[in-house]
Amino acid sequence: MDQDDKEWARLLKVGDIALPPDRDDPSPRSSPPPPDSITIKWYLCWCAAFILSLVALLGHFGALDQPSPAPSNLAASIASLSAESRRDWQHTIDRCEDLHVLPGPPDDFLGTRQKSDRATDTTPHVLIENARVWTGKVDADGKYQTLQNATLRLRDGLIVEISEGGAAAPTAEKEETVVDAQGAWITPGIFDMHSHLGVDAQPSLSATDDTNSRAGPIQPQLRTIDAINAHDLAYKRTVAGGVTTTLVLPGSANNIG
Repeated sequence: MDQDDKEWARLLKVGDIALPPDRDDPSPRSSPPPPDSITIKWYLCWCAAFILSLVALLGHFGALDQPSPAPSNLAASIASLSAESRRDWQHTIDRCEDLHVLPGPPDDFLGTRQKSDRATDTTPHVLIENARVWTGKVDADGKYQTLQNATLRLRDGLIVEISEGGAAAPTAEKEETVVDAQGAWITPGIFDMHSHLGVDAQPSLSATDDTNSRAGPIQPQLRTIDAINAHDLAYKRTVAGGVTTTLVLPGSANNIG
């Protein structure tokens, strides 16, 4: 290394000056190779596919916002159907409209009913006293509402009165069956949305286990209603726990069925 090279090396080391354009970098770095033609083609194809997918997606949602025009001969087509086919067609239309109905009780469920659809002429009037009632409502402070020393009156299978702090006024309509709850809880009916009640029956025996089928993973023809055991001992225990409605499902051994 001659004297000039040593001087350039010293200057580069301390970072005082940069290399002149006519001298080579003593520590050259290799630049990345330019993309070949195949890489460029794949990149362009990917961009084109993305743009086309985006346009198709926007067009799809735009079409959903606009109602499809009814064919001009729809009325004539319906009129040409048989009576049974027209009933099936109307049933399908009604089912489609039901998909847009929010879940909830029927219009006459609250305030207008005078009798439960499960009540009979022998259904007694019941007065429950000295109970703690969990209403399911939330107070203004965010706490669940509970009634202490409450009285609950049932008539024709419906709750017609709830009072707190003492006995309710007597009624002369019909003799009431008075029940002293002794501080026990009264809650709204519990809905069990995942149950094997009646198919995985008690007592638990191989002869009463109809929860699953080991015949195969796909068994769409299986129905729990065909295997319900009406003598399941768990019915009374379930009702005693406050469950009034349950969804009985098959087990998890099958993907379908």
